[in-house]
Amino acid sequence: IRRAGFPVRRVFDDFIYRYRVLARGLPTNISVEDCCIAIMKQFDDQHKDWQMGKTKVFLRETIEVILEKQRSKELGNVARVIQARVLGFLQRRRFLRKKAQIVQAQKFIKGFIYRRKYRRLRRAVIAFQKYERARVARKLLAQLKEAKRIEEEKRRQEERLREEERQRELERLEMELSQEAELEAEKERMEKELAEFKAKIAEEMALKREEEERRVQQEEADRQEALRRARALDGQLRMAEEANRKAEEERHQAQEEAKQRQEEEQRLREEETARLEAEAEMAAISQIAELDTKLQLELEDEEEKEELEVTGEGSGAGEADTQEKEIYLEGYINMKAGHKVKKRWCVLKDCTFMYFRAKQDALKAGWLIKKGGGTGTLS
Repeated sequence: IRRAGFPVRRVFDDFIYRYRVLARGLPTNISVEDCCIAIMKQFDDQHKDWQMGKTKVFLRETIEVILEKQRSKELGNVARVIQARVLGFLQRRRFLRKKAQIVQAQKFIKGFIYRRKYRRLRRAVIAFQKYERARVARKLLAQLKEAKRIEEEKRRQEERLREEERQRELERLEMELSQEAELEAEKERMEKELAEFKAKIAEEMALKREEEERRVQQEEADRQEALRRARALDGQLRMAEEANRKAEEERHQAQEEAKQRQEEEQRLREEETARLEAEAEMAAISQIAELDTKLQLELEDEEEKEELEVTGEGSGAGEADTQEKEIYLEGYINMKAGHKVKKRWCVLKDCTFMYFRAKQDALKAGWLIKKGGGTGTLS
């Protein structure tokens, strides 16, 4: 079978399980072998690329590739159908959910609108009731005022009648009491009562004026006392401010004087230090000059001696003597700088004097005294 070129072998059940998607439309009551044959005839009805065995289906690779492609295509179609169903279900559920939400929102909005309409209608009814009740109350008030006016008119009429009756009675009494003596006595009594009343009023007015004057005097005294206290307090505050200002000025002046004294002392110390350093430098220069003079004299003496002892030598010997005459001296020297004495490493080489803070392995830099005078740096 392998030599015939059927490398793919599948059992009927395995073949049906794998390629059952290609058996759509076939009757369900046929056998497994017939189902396999029907599937294969859909792609190769000439039996060139496949053969049937007793329990297996033998396939070439070409027909297997065709089957796999068709299977993948059918599975894709089935998957798309399933996806469509699932997406439809999800969309329907989402739609129903949104519909329920919209219905709920509509319910709340309609409830809000109807409540607002009810409140507006209720306010309108209340306003209508208010105006109607006000109209009824005004009508009742007008009726009450009219009834009261009629009652007052009746009362005034009755009082007028009583007053007229009283006036007629007084006139009758005056006519009866027209005697002159009685009138004089009544007049004197009335004048006496009037005088007593005037005296009483004058006494009360005097007491009031005295009380008012005492109150005004007391207020003036209180005001003067408050003004005096305010002036005294203002004077004390001014004195305290003046004292504080004077104390501040004295303190500031004392600070300025102390600062000036410190600056003056610092300047004097600096000047003294500079002077001492200058004196020390001049002393060192004079010592160096004396040493240089002595060394020159010694050198001149040695040269004269050598000239007397050595004669008739060649140019090579003269150069060797010149090299041997070079002077090189070094050592520590105590140099005074101000109030201190400093130890410096000094070097004298070929009429050049140098000093350093520490001993030098090689001459690199330092102070030097020039042969012709003056100072400089060696670098």
